[in-house]
Amino acid sequence: MKEHTVQKNECVSSIAFDNGFFWETIWNHANNASLKELRKSPFILEAGDVVHIPDLRVKEISIEPGQRHVFQRKGVPETLNLQFRIDGEPRAGVPFRLLIDGRLNLGTLDDEGKLSEFLPPNAQTGSLVIETPEGEEKYELQLRQIDPIETISGVQARLKNLGFYTGEVDGALSETTLEALHTFQRSADLPETDQPDAATHDALVAAHKS
Repeated sequence: MKEHTVQKNECVSSIAFDNGFFWETIWNHANNASLKELRKSPFILEAGDVVHIPDLRVKEISIEPGQRHVFQRKGVPETLNLQFRIDGEPRAGVPFRLLIDGRLNLGTLDDEGKLSEFLPPNAQTGSLVIETPEGEEKYELQLRQIDPIETISGVQARLKNLGFYTGEVDGALSETTLEALHTFQRSADLPETDQPDAATHDALVAAHKS
């Protein structure tokens, strides 16, 4: 058993992949129970969190000599899910170009304005171009860099992705952040508060899907 201190741009899935495990093996390990209770999602950790990684076990199998055998590693790849809307309406049928670690994927947003594409659990860089009649729109993807909802930076990032916040994700509860927070709370029929409360956290996670 070893301890791994989480760095920015890591999650349980990427850590498991780098250490030869299926992510559920690590996430459900008894030594990670407190982390699981704290973070709720294996895909959203905070830098400085500690993940316990068990020792790899040797598995023996019997095979027939002279035959071709194929082995597939569980939990690979992961799926990137994004949705695009304008004024609440899905941007259906829009072509896109997705570049992940130098690999290009071409596709079209579905009827709900969504894309769903496979990617390696430890992918580092990504960019997306959607081709609208008005011209191309380019987005730089920050993979696994969203902080837990319990942090101000995590709230800011979700508000920004949902179109409520345009400032920097700096972890400061600024006037701009509060304005965005109140706008979101009104849209979700929640009381306006000067601190993100549990109901706001839940609504943000549900709207953002993570």
